[in-house]
Amino acid sequence: MKDRKSAPPTLKIRAIKGGSSQQTKDLDDELQQGWLSVLVGTVAGTTHRLEEENLIGRETHCQIWLPDEDVSREHARVQRVGQGQFVIGDLGSKNGLRINGKMVTEQLLHSGDIIMLGESTVLMFSRLDPNQSRLHRLQRLEAIGRLAGGVAHDYNNLLTVMVNNTHYLAQRYPDLPEDVRTCHEEIQQAAEHASALSWRLLQFARSSDQTVDRVEVTPLVNQAVALAEKSFKPGVKIETQIAGPLSVVGDPSQLCQVLMNLLINAGEAMRKQGPVRVIARPLTVDTGWTAELPVAAGRYVAISVVDTGVGMNEHTRRRIFEPFFTTKGQDKGTGLGLATAFNIVRSHNGCITVVSRPGEGSTFRVLIPAAEIVRRRTRSRPPTGDCIVDGGCVLVVDDEDLVLKSTGRALQSLGYDVLLAKDGQTAAAELKANPKVRLVLLDVLMPEMDGAETFKSLRQLNPSLRVLLFTGHSEADEVQLLLRSGALGLVRKPARLEDLKRAIQSALTQAPTF
Repeated sequence: MKDRKSAPPTLKIRAIKGGSSQQTKDLDDELQQGWLSVLVGTVAGTTHRLEEENLIGRETHCQIWLPDEDVSREHARVQRVGQGQFVIGDLGSKNGLRINGKMVTEQLLHSGDIIMLGESTVLMFSRLDPNQSRLHRLQRLEAIGRLAGGVAHDYNNLLTVMVNNTHYLAQRYPDLPEDVRTCHEEIQQAAEHASALSWRLLQFARSSDQTVDRVEVTPLVNQAVALAEKSFKPGVKIETQIAGPLSVVGDPSQLCQVLMNLLINAGEAMRKQGPVRVIARPLTVDTGWTAELPVAAGRYVAISVVDTGVGMNEHTRRRIFEPFFTTKGQDKGTGLGLATAFNIVRSHNGCITVVSRPGEGSTFRVLIPAAEIVRRRTRSRPPTGDCIVDGGCVLVVDDEDLVLKSTGRALQSLGYDVLLAKDGQTAAAELKANPKVRLVLLDVLMPEMDGAETFKSLRQLNPSLRVLLFTGHSEADEVQLLLRSGALGLVRKPARLEDLKRAIQSALTQAPTF
C-alpha cells in the first residue's frame, strides 16, 4: 500500500497582496529566501535553503531528505508562491503535517513556524532578519579590513625601503646619465603611486587618524566638487543644492574623500551630457536601527549624490560597497573607492545607502550626525631655540631590518649621526650608551616591546627625549595614546626624504612634552 496519493494535491494558496511593488523589488534575495532547519530527528542540525519547489521525505530524490521512520517517502512539498513567501502542503502522508501543533493540509509559512512530520521529526522555517543580514555583511567587511590593514602594513615597509633608497641615490649621485635618471624617476613615481594605494587600503581597514570637529557642509561640498569635477567628461557638470547652513560632526578630510569618491563614481557612470547633483538637507531619524536606516535615532545631515548614468542591476547594487569589487574591468579600478567611503561613513556613526536601476542612474545617500555644539581644538607647542635643527644624533627604532638600514642611510645623507635599534631593548641600551641622542624615530607596531612600551622605557631614561613616531600602519588608538603621552608628531611610512627631514627639523624645534 502506498503511503501517498497518486496525484499530489495542488496548493491553492497564492502570494499575499500588499506592499508597494517598489518595496518588493528592492528586497534583497537573502531576505526573500526561506530556510528549513531540522531541530529533532536523525539529521538534526542540518539546514536547507528552499528553492522554487522542495520535496520533503524519506526518498533520496527529495530535496529535503529525512530518513526517519515516521516520515513518508514523499511527505510534504514546500513551494515558493511569491516574493519571500512559501507554502507547505501535505502529500497524503500517513502521519500527517502539523504547524505549531495544529494539523494542516497546506499553510503559508511564517518565520519561526515549527513543523512536525509525525511524532519525532521537527523542523523550523526561518528567514534572515534584515539587521542580522546587515550584521553578517559588516562582519565580512571588518574581516577583510583587518586583512587589508595587515597587508598594507607589510607593503608600506617594503615601499619605505624603495623610497628611502631612491631618494638616497638621487642625492648621492646627482649627475646620473639621462637614461639612468629616467629609470630612477620612474621607480620613484611607481613607489609613490603604490604608497597612495596602500594609504587607501589603510583608510578602508580602520579609517585611521580620525579627528572630530564641527564641519560646515557648504565648504565641504564645494571642496569635493572642485576636486572631483576635474576628472569629469566634457558636458557633465555638477549642480549643488544645499538647504541652508548645515554642519556635521566628523573629520573634514575623510568626509571630503567620501564625497569625492561618490562624485567620481557618478561621473564615471555618466554616458552622455547631463548634471550630477549634490543635495544636502537636514534629516531627523525618529526610529533608529531599521533595515533602511541602520543608524541611531537623532538629527542628521543627508547628502545625496544623484546621477542619470547607466545605473546598476540588483546584483551589482548589493555588492557595490564590497572591497575590491569593481565593474570597470581589469586595470581600470581598484574597487576600494566606495568600500572606503562606506567604512569612513560607518566610523562617523552614519550610514550610506544606494538606490539604482539599470539605465535610470543611481542615488547614493550619506547620513552624518548633525553638529550640536561648536568644538574647536588647537594644539601648539612653543618652539625653543636651544636645540639642534640641522645635524645631531637620531636613534631609529624599527623591527624591519631593511627599513632600519635604508632609513639610517637616508638620514646620514641629510647630515645626521644615526644609531640603529631593531627593538625596544636595543634602543634602551643605545640610549644609555649614547646620551648625545637628541631624537628617536620610533616604529609603533613591533613584536615583544611595542611602540608604547619602548616610548615609556626611553622616557624613563631621558624624560626630555624628543620622540617622533614612524609608522606605516593605521593603529590610530596607539598613535593617539603616544601623542598624548608626549610624542612630537607622526611620519607616515613610506615618507619622502624631504618630508622626513621636515618632520625631524620640526620636532627638534619643539619643546619636549612630559
